[in-house]
Amino acid sequence: MRKGISPVIAVVLLIAISVIAAVGVWYWVAELAGQPAGLDHDQMAVSVEECNAETTENALRIRNTGGVNIDDGTEAEIHPHDNATVDIGLNATEVAYRNLDGGDGLDTGTEYTLLADEIPAVTFTCN
Repeated sequence: MRKGISPVIAVVLLIAISVIAAVGVWYWVAELAGQPAGLDHDQMAVSVEECNAETTENALRIRNTGGVNIDDGTEAEIHPHDNATVDIGLNATEVAYRNLDGGDGLDTGTEYTLLADEIPAVTFTCN
């Protein structure tokens, strides 16, 4: 009489181990792909996508690149510019045009920095 595992039990065990390994890899890959690159879900962040110094309103196209909402009325200062602020209140991933409040306007080709509490500084140049 031969001793050992029967071929049927061996095949069942191999299939079960393969399925368990595939499910583990599936969850691992899904977790890696779940958060888009560049989107920080725990932090407030904005980017200035467009700055047009030629318009009288000095419109800035601002995107909330963080994963949390920024309250309406949240203002950011624009440096090096005297008394210029802009409202950056946006929902997560929202894009909107915002007009400059105060100051004499932005200049073409000048590099500016957008500064606000709890939000990383953003550097942009008007065209």
